[in-house]
Amino acid sequence: MKLFAFVVLGSFLLSCGGGGGVSSGGIPEDQACQQAAATFCQKIYGCQDATSKLIQGILMGEPACETTILANCGSTAFHCGAGMTYHPDQALACKNEFNGQKCETISANIATAVQSGSIAAAVPAITANLPVCAAICSTP
Repeated sequence: MKLFAFVVLGSFLLSCGGGGGVSSGGIPEDQACQQAAATFCQKIYGCQDATSKLIQGILMGEPACETTILANCGSTAFHCGAGMTYHPDQALACKNEFNGQKCETISANIATAVQSGSIAAAVPAITANLPVCAAICSTP
């Protein structure tokens, strides 16, 4: 369960960085972890395909899903790597693209990530359809 939560969180934050309830200017860095958890869990619990149902069972409810993700993320700001700059507008664009995906696409990408057992392998699986997400953190 912890590996699953970490794969989901790591992939989503490295790729998307944000979630719902944002202003038109983007997702503030200090809200990215909370919003990523809310967005991912709302999307997964809104899906009815078989893989999403399995994920829903593992996470034991939407509030528990968010709690699990935040436990691995922390309740403070999302941080880009050293020497990189966070772009709130790209985080918002990534969130919008993530939410626009079909449930089956998200589920298939998560299944690939879980089967790989590696966050390094999971990120490309989940971000393959979301090129804007790669621009959330950039070098100056």
